[in-house]
Amino acid sequence: MAEVSVQVVGLKEALRTLNKIDKSARREVTKDYKQIVAPVVDDIKKDIPLKPIMSGWGYRWSLVRTVTKKNKQNGLRFTESKSTDLLPWKGNERAMLKPYISGKKPRTFGAYTSSLGVFGIKWNAPAATLIDMAHTAHAPVASSMIDTLNQRLGSGKSRIMYKNWDRHQREIEENMQVLIRKIMDRIQKDLG
Repeated sequence: MAEVSVQVVGLKEALRTLNKIDKSARREVTKDYKQIVAPVVDDIKKDIPLKPIMSGWGYRWSLVRTVTKKNKQNGLRFTESKSTDLLPWKGNERAMLKPYISGKKPRTFGAYTSSLGVFGIKWNAPAATLIDMAHTAHAPVASSMIDTLNQRLGSGKSRIMYKNWDRHQREIEENMQVLIRKIMDRIQKDLG
């Protein structure tokens, strides 16, 4: 008879293991997490404007970047321009705010490690970073935009996301500790 030993090291591994053992229990973790962060998500959504913050945001702005790719057939490199629409502000930006749980394995690139976070809240609106975190500018037009954002939405680390997280942080951390203990206990019970 063969004996198999499974050791779960961290929370991401525990979530992946739980998903293999009992998918309904893993889905329950997602529901619990969404319920824990619901007050933050609701407050953030209240702060996201429905209408363009300034007149120019009603028009189309695009970000154009150049990407270098390698052709799989002949191995030659080529460049390609990709365009992403940042604006207009459409009014559906609140719907683009979602809590998430990441099970991605962390990847290390030199001194940089990505995908370390397990739980989070994403705001996938194209102008989300611009509205929430833009604080410095060198061009006069950009400085004017940042001044307007600061006047209408405030300034600081983050105009919308962080200030709402900060207000609920203690309550969420306490509830998250309970959720994490529940996950780890479930894994220990199933594998123990």
